[in-house]
Amino acid sequence: RIDAQIAALQQVNRRILGRLRPAALEEMGLADALEALAQGWRDANPKVAIALSLDGASGDIEEATALTAYRIVQEALANALKHSGANRVEVAVMRSTGGLHIVVRDNGAGLQTTRSASSSGLGLRGMSERVGALGGALTLANDAMGGARLTASLPMREGGTAQHDPL
Repeated sequence: RIDAQIAALQQVNRRILGRLRPAALEEMGLADALEALAQGWRDANPKVAIALSLDGASGDIEEATALTAYRIVQEALANALKHSGANRVEVAVMRSTGGLHIVVRDNGAGLQTTRSASSSGLGLRGMSERVGALGGALTLANDAMGGARLTASLPMREGGTAQHDPL
């Protein structure tokens, strides 16, 4: 009986740790962790096509930046699948001089009004706070092609490290 309680407690601890820092992110890196995340959503939502372009997610990315990018994509996928009625979601992670850029767009109903991410629900507010802690920017708007578009820019230095230490 004690062994069963210990095993149950270990399961709870694993779930809590998985919420704080996904094991896939540590073990595989950002690109592969995002692919695994998207595959989980595909399996759970087979009628929704999820397209990934992850060229900027490979290579050296500072841990806080990678975790923030992962959480942004995770929450954006959840929002698109829960609220938009979309049958297609596109996720792109690109790197440019000084930054990691994330775009998540869907072909769903779009937003009732264009708004800042910080004025929206708890998930969007959490994303905005994570991005802000790194000195980045997050926007959510209706996409010109229909649906919604979330864009995040995370500053990075040469070599992949974040420019802002979120202590």
